[in-house]
Amino acid sequence: MIMMLGNSVLFALFIFLINKKKLYIFIVLVIFLLINTILTVTDQMGIYDWIVLSMNLVALFLGIILTIRVIKNIRGYDKSF
Repeated sequence: MIMMLGNSVLFALFIFLINKKKLYIFIVLVIFLLINTILTVTDQMGIYDWIVLSMNLVALFLGIILTIRVIKNIRGYDKSF
């Protein structure tokens, strides 16, 4: 129960920090989502775990895409971010 509360607090923190568009925030977010996805898979799998796994995979995919966009923006490749 405490881990789930900590998980939700970290998700809320990332929601507020993502607007800063700093590379380290996006890298930490992707690492967090990757660890969260691995922990979901290694747990006993029920219907709710499959739902959480699919949400984690979508969030991980979007986090990677956003991180790539931030890296391109920092390097000057993409000015549309």
